[in-house]
Amino acid sequence: MFTLHFWREGERSHWEVVNMAVDSGVAQEDMIQVMDEQAVLIGVDLKKDFNILHRAYNDSQGVTAQFNKHLLVRMNQELDANFQLNQFGHYAFYNPGQSRIEMHLVSLKNQTVRIGGSEISFKLGESIWTESSYKYTLEEFAQFAATAGFTVERVWTDPRKLFSVQYLRVM
Repeated sequence: MFTLHFWREGERSHWEVVNMAVDSGVAQEDMIQVMDEQAVLIGVDLKKDFNILHRAYNDSQGVTAQFNKHLLVRMNQELDANFQLNQFGHYAFYNPGQSRIEMHLVSLKNQTVRIGGSEISFKLGESIWTESSYKYTLEEFAQFAATAGFTVERVWTDPRKLFSVQYLRVM
């Protein structure tokens, strides 16, 4: 499921796409049961070496770039847009101050695109911010969950502690 947010601040366009999916390894019945018990099972990307993040989001095969540009394909198909994929470049970087990867599609020239009945102009170098992928330590995420009214009941991690799956219950 994708949620698309668009807004303008002065001359600058801002886009945000939230990508949410249920891990295929979790049975649907389990997810329903978890929700009925006022709890949630969530995957959390843990903080890791910058080089690992850079390679993952800027892979040499271009898989992440293709994934990122697929947003434009979907907008063309579903929102009657006319984005030219070859006129946007993938750009991803780690923002250490915010502990997140930011993915952008950068306009490679001055251009105007249509989305439905609206036209939006992009300047050379202006970007569509397509994704933020936050990274946490286990402690940081427990604090974040607590501010939302959850307590961490159980945590599973991979052997290198790059990722976690966490079972949260309502306090």
